[in-house]
Parts: sequence; structure tokens; C-alpha cells
Amino acid sequence: MSYELSGEFNQAVRIKQALVETLMFYVYVACGGILFVLFLWINGTLSIKATAGGFTLTGFLMALGGAAGLLQIIIFLGYGLISVPKYI
Repeated sequence: MSYELSGEFNQAVRIKQALVETLMFYVYVACGGILFVLFLWINGTLSIKATAGGFTLTGFLMALGGAAGLLQIIIFLGYGLISVPKYI
């Protein structure tokens, strides 16, 4: 998407700009996710072992994976619902 939205005329510059933007996006997301997990762990809500008052890291990662999959399905369906009428 960054490649398409780039305003550069040279293809090599567009690829480089798209790679840098994508890399920065994933760095920001990874840092935010690590900070969030550290916050939960320091707060005592998240633990490695199953506890009565909190939840485990495995359960948290499974829920996060399920939520990411559902979000991806929603995005793909949204693009499909728009693309089909434009094509017709």
C-alpha cells in the first residue's frame, strides 16, 4: 500500500520508501506490544503460570491471535464489498 501511495516517480525510490515505511510501522507495533505486555506483567495481571486472579501469557497470545485474524477478515470483507460493486 505504501508503494502505491508513494508520490515518487522512480520505481527504486518507491520501493525503498515503501520498505522503510513498512519497517517503521512494524517497529512501532512491536514496541507498543512489548510495552503493553510488560505493563500487564508488572501490574500483576499477566503471569507465566496459571493464577486465580490473572491470565496466562499463552492465553493472552491465543486471544491476540484470534482477534488479529478476525480483524483481518473484517478488513478483507470490507475491501471485497467495495470492489465488487465498483467492478460491476
